[in-house]
Amino acid sequence: MEKPSPDQASVAVSSEGLVQFGVKMVTWAGQRTTKFVDAALAALAPAIVLKVTGLLPVLLEAVVAVARAVTH
Repeated sequence: MEKPSPDQASVAVSSEGLVQFGVKMVTWAGQRTTKFVDAALAALAPAIVLKVTGLLPVLLEAVVAVARAVTH
């Protein structure tokens, strides 16, 4: 038994719809990823600056000292 060949116009329309959906999904995911990376960089920026300038250990010591003073 031979299978009937699919309607090429129907296949083209379906393929075009799938491609458009794929492009929308990739665009959406790219925008979300960009926002996540932006938020992560904004959160890490102060720590990176403190580390580069050498102030991070001093700040951590101060925070530990304050925490000890508050808990005692």
